Amino acid sequence: MTEELINQVKVVAQAREHKAYLADLKKTRLEEWEEEHAGLLNDLKENSEFLNEAETKLRELTLKAYEENGDKTPADGVSVKIFHPLEYDPKEALKWAMEHQIALSLDKKIFEGFAGSTPMDFVTIKDEARAQIATSSAAGKFQLQMMGAFAEFERNLISERTKEALKYAKNVGKRGVDKRKRKKRGVVRAGIKFT
Repeated sequence: MTEELINQVKVVAQAREHKAYLADLKKTRLEEWEEEHAGLLNDLKENSEFLNEAETKLRELTLKAYEENGDKTPADGVSVKIFHPLEYDPKEALKWAMEHQIALSLDKKIFEGFAGSTPMDFVTIKDEARAQIATSSAAGKFQLQMMGAFAEFERNLISERTKEALKYAKNVGKRGVDKRKRKKRGVVRAGIKFT
């Protein structure tokens, strides 16, 4: 087991070294691209700043028009939505909630933060060993980025499959179309038209 562990440490070290090389190469190429396209990047920055200022002014003018005439849609493309934010002292709210013994669900993160710093009779703190891979290094950060990229890729695949399934279901008359219309136009299934 020790030999296998030592070999695996070497494999990880080599992979991290190669990843660091690739990260440096990426950084160099990115810097070259940014230098070559500095004008484009500057235009994008200036346009973003202008857009933010223009949107801020549009919001101000929309609110001013609403205050003057009460119309929630004073012009095409803009509207006013009324919100009702609550203002309260969080300590008083917690006190009230505890007195009334209400909670829809346990907020585990908040509870564990509180229980970790305040001793409670029904909470036991135990030691648990977990293997960790360092994420502070360039290799560790890269690994996290890759996991995120794969998760996004998987989410996009699921979305595509769902859209294709809905399209197929609509085409065969299972969803989104009235039965009378399906009979009238004929239903297409797997490239064959049924009439």
